Amino acid sequence: MSLQLTVKELLNHSELKITLKAGRNGLDRQILWAHTSELTNPTQWVLPQYLIMTTGLGIPPEAKKQEQYLQELVDAGIAGLVISDHMNAPDNLTSLFEMADKISFPVMMSDYDTPFALIAKVVSEANKDKKEAINHQLVKVLYEHTRTLIKEHNINDLVHRVRTL
Repeated sequence: MSLQLTVKELLNHSELKITLKAGRNGLDRQILWAHTSELTNPTQWVLPQYLIMTTGLGIPPEAKKQEQYLQELVDAGIAGLVISDHMNAPDNLTSLFEMADKISFPVMMSDYDTPFALIAKVVSEANKDKKEAINHQLVKVLYEHTRTLIKEHNINDLVHRVRTL
């Protein structure tokens, strides 16, 4: 189990109405956080594993510049890109999609009516739930190991060892 939500898991949230447009081989990328940006280079404002959500204002219309935009996201370790459909993105995103497929970088479209805040909430809650599940498993393992130690050793010796740590 990964610590963070993956792009594939995000796409499984049908209520978000997000569809994959390119980068199918990058679905295992982990998403630490979801962040909106309309900048032409959002990478200086985010951390690796962030999902960028945009209406498309920062995506250049020229094919070469779209490739450069995408490469900057990849170089920064961004998890993926969500573009809101029927908003401000250039009409022709063919170069962006082709490069995303080539470099296995997930590019998705969200429905016009899907608020970015809802996507961010799903990412945040899913990551919180995953971490709680892992912590629960760790507590169970620790408990079982402690029981085994107590059975195999003198409890007074164990208490003395812990006190000296």
